[in-house]
Amino acid sequence: MAKEEVDIMLSFIRDAGIDLGNLRVLDFFAKDGYNLTRHYAPYVKHVTSWEIDERHKEVLVSNLPLNSSVVIGDSYELCKQSNDRFDVIVFDNPLACYGEGDKYCEHFDCIELINDILNQDGIVAFNVKLKPYSYESNFKWQSRRNHFYNVKDSSNLELRFVEGHYSDLLKNMGYSVKCMRSIERKQEKSLYMIVAILEGNQQ
Repeated sequence: MAKEEVDIMLSFIRDAGIDLGNLRVLDFFAKDGYNLTRHYAPYVKHVTSWEIDERHKEVLVSNLPLNSSVVIGDSYELCKQSNDRFDVIVFDNPLACYGEGDKYCEHFDCIELINDILNQDGIVAFNVKLKPYSYESNFKWQSRRNHFYNVKDSSNLELRFVEGHYSDLLKNMGYSVKCMRSIERKQEKSLYMIVAILEGNQQ
């Protein structure tokens, strides 16, 4: 995610009256922190970066300021073990099925975990691919996408439909969506980062 796209995200949060300097952020899929995390980390209170591949650790640490901590491990397992709550959770998620036996898919599994690690009033950001590559030949990914979006064919989703889908999903999880912004990611066609500012989990 280019710096200008991160700037749009930060401006969106500021315009909602939120002080960036008070935010504790969890980067759920950190990788090396180059594309996204290093751009917003200097503006927030603290960034916790979870990354499964230890080979990224040295570069990840070097890309982040001192107000950051890096934990190597499976983010899904770390989530189960964590007692921390965060103000912002960023899912710079893979755009396919992944994990052992392709257990997980995109952000479909991890977004369900935010109740356990997000503060009552918080922010969530995640990648959405409107037109997936290799959709016709990747049957497992195709099936997971169709099921998640509750459609017969998720090969060409409309942004308005997607935004409504996530508003309903988050509402069913007990959150009220104060505002939402879809930011186009220039690195890949039909790829967006959806940023949702949430209020009071009621569950």
